[in-house]
Amino acid sequence: MGKKIDSPLQRLLECYVLQAIDELGPKQRRLLERLEGTLQKLYQSVGNWQQIVQQQVGLPQDVDHTLQQAWASAGSDRCSESFAREWAHRLVPLSARCP
Repeated sequence: MGKKIDSPLQRLLECYVLQAIDELGPKQRRLLERLEGTLQKLYQSVGNWQQIVQQQVGLPQDVDHTLQQAWASAGSDRCSESFAREWAHRLVPLSARCP
């Protein structure tokens, strides 16, 4: 992930991580799907919200598999919603954090 991430994209990236490890809630998933048109215009991009995040951040195509492996290694068996959210938050580069 070589690109610097702006604050709105930070939250999208955290959601991307959560969906990759199957921890994104259905309510959030539906909201992101409804926002796809807005995201396409905002980032002048095409595709669903996951594809837009991949394009904007420069994620490799196999990143979902890599995230799933890392999640399994992180102890996903002791999973709670808060643990998954914190884990996803820690993966976002510090330079992308909101001030």
